[in-house]
Amino acid sequence: MVVYRSIFMAPEWMHVRFLGWHDHWPDPRLRVMTQRRGGMRRALVVSELDDPAAIVPHWRCIHAASPFAELRFHDLTGSPRVAHWLGERGLARLDARERMLNVSTLVIDLAHDEPALLARLSSDTRRNIKRAEAAGITVVEAPTQVAAFVTSFNAMAAERGLQALVAARIEAMIASGHSRLFATIVENAPRSFLLSYETGDTALIATTATAGRERDGGGHLLHWRAMCAFRASGRRWCDMGGIVSTDPHDGIFQFKRGFGGAVVDLGQEYGRTGVAVHAARALRQRLRRSRTA
Repeated sequence: MVVYRSIFMAPEWMHVRFLGWHDHWPDPRLRVMTQRRGGMRRALVVSELDDPAAIVPHWRCIHAASPFAELRFHDLTGSPRVAHWLGERGLARLDARERMLNVSTLVIDLAHDEPALLARLSSDTRRNIKRAEAAGITVVEAPTQVAAFVTSFNAMAAERGLQALVAARIEAMIASGHSRLFATIVENAPRSFLLSYETGDTALIATTATAGRERDGGGHLLHWRAMCAFRASGRRWCDMGGIVSTDPHDGIFQFKRGFGGAVVDLGQEYGRTGVAVHAARALRQRLRRSRTA
């Protein structure tokens, strides 16, 4: 049986290729990434090891206990033994708001043909796709629309206090072949966008943005066409991106579940943040809020 392996463990993961992290890879099942910003050091560990004894030899590489260091340990196994071991070393379990990586995700197996994939969609999702098509909405790859996408996303990010996207980085991801930008076209203009990150056998829906709020089914059509494009290019999995809740009343979960994917638990995340890093981050957040007030 073929089982999905988190894209976080892909050799050319986005953090390393485009976001400025240095990859140490001490073990095939243990990824250690570090990043320096000014005098501060960040470490992000992604582990598939459920035995602390297998982590011990690499602890010196991971360890970063100083006022100017931040450590995040993402345990994909959810092992109680690993949790206890990390707790003894001063790492606290993080909630969904504090984590760097997702709590869980929805993954679609693209090994099936398009009619079979379509049959797996919920009736509401299929109805919305048909409604969008009947309204004349189309979906295209739009590598020249990065500026419009970034403008749309950053307007939403400013409202919600999220980190803004950088157009040059998106352009570099597209030029490398790791990303594609899809857009819905409504009345000859782009309205909604979907950015993928693709490596190995997986395509991740990295982020989306929309310039309109009309409930015309365009978002469903956009995700469906992107899925078909991933399958046509040989990807085995479509990772729909993070979900923080499986509550049936959660709109994001309901939308993603409508595409027939399976929920994949991404384990637990633990962290320790030096006081200097904590203070600097709090200051940045206050400055960001003051700019958008």
